[in-house]
Amino acid sequence: VLRPAFLKEAGPAAEGWVITTTYVDPAGLPAAARFVKTYQERFGVRTVEPYAVEAYDAVLFVAQALRELGSVEPERGALVRRLRETTHRGLAKTIEFDPVTHQFRWVNSLFLHRVENGAPVFLGHYDKARKP
Repeated sequence: VLRPAFLKEAGPAAEGWVITTTYVDPAGLPAAARFVKTYQERFGVRTVEPYAVEAYDAVLFVAQALRELGSVEPERGALVRRLRETTHRGLAKTIEFDPVTHQFRWVNSLFLHRVENGAPVFLGHYDKARKP
């Protein structure tokens, strides 16, 4: 929903809407400042695409698990088991799995944005978002 097409079509009716996403606005995330600068320089853009920070975090999560495997050959099953035992504190969120269910934990993984003047404004993590 939080895309230019929706904002254009909704127009003034979208004002004040609070929308949940699974991605951050990296410009509003102090921990991602270095990532944002590097991304902008590398790709010659002003705005970092949605999910870029989350993709970066995911790659580092997998790299951490591979490193923790050590000398064990990185066979798929061993990697999956290691990923389910690994916690990675990324720029946007913490990536971890529940040790009992082996399901991804959504804690710290949802973000709020509010439409102001026809554009999304990043409010932060859903449980710590700034008040209007």
